[in-house]
Amino acid sequence: MSKVTSKILLVFAFGILLGICIKFSFLYFISITSSLIALFIYTLKDAAGLKYNQDKYFIIVSIVVYTASLIFSLISITTIILFIGYELLTNNKSMQQANKQLFSFYLIIVFIFIGKMIIR
Repeated sequence: MSKVTSKILLVFAFGILLGICIKFSFLYFISITSSLIALFIYTLKDAAGLKYNQDKYFIIVSIVVYTASLIFSLISITTIILFIGYELLTNNKSMQQANKQLFSFYLIIVFIFIGKMIIR
């Protein structure tokens, strides 16, 4: 896909996302945007030429940002599908290996969900 086409699709997708989120709530927009930023930070762990333990720092920062997005709205749970897709497509892993890699994200989803159920 050419760079122009991918940029147009990115702007179009962002516009649709913004429109849907404004229709429902601005917190949805903040939540989904921050969870996509968490996905971007998570992808940096596979970059070439990282320093010692830098990949672990990217995972920790990604977990923190994803937790913040879940606190804003539980709708960002759906972004875990992108995390799974990234793990399966980039590293040719099986589903079990991808789930082991993303286990901490699953735990955060469960804890935030239980916490929101208790608070309400």
